[in-house]
Amino acid sequence: MILIENGYVQDGLKAVVFLIPLVWLIIKRRELKLKYYWLFFIGLSLLFFGNLLDFVDEFKFLQEIFASDSQRYLQDFFEDIVGFTLGFAVFIAGLYLEFFAKKIAKS
Repeated sequence: MILIENGYVQDGLKAVVFLIPLVWLIIKRRELKLKYYWLFFIGLSLLFFGNLLDFVDEFKFLQEIFASDSQRYLQDFFEDIVGFTLGFAVFIAGLYLEFFAKKIAKS
């Protein structure tokens, strides 16, 4: 239970959760033939970026580098708004355009 409560493990696993599909998407790019490939790529990249910034928070020496409040707010902005929110929005837009917009247009 202590291993699961460890911030390094939690944040590291969350980053890996978005890294694996991103790498798979890059490797299978030609086979998938996605029309909106770049939306998937950008969305997963931003999600991985947000989780990577979240993982960086766990290291003590990096917390000392970003000691001022303005730098912490900037890091939180990039982590939460750019990484998570914008990443999910772009990824969901890619899913919608690739799989659902075609069905709605045909109806």
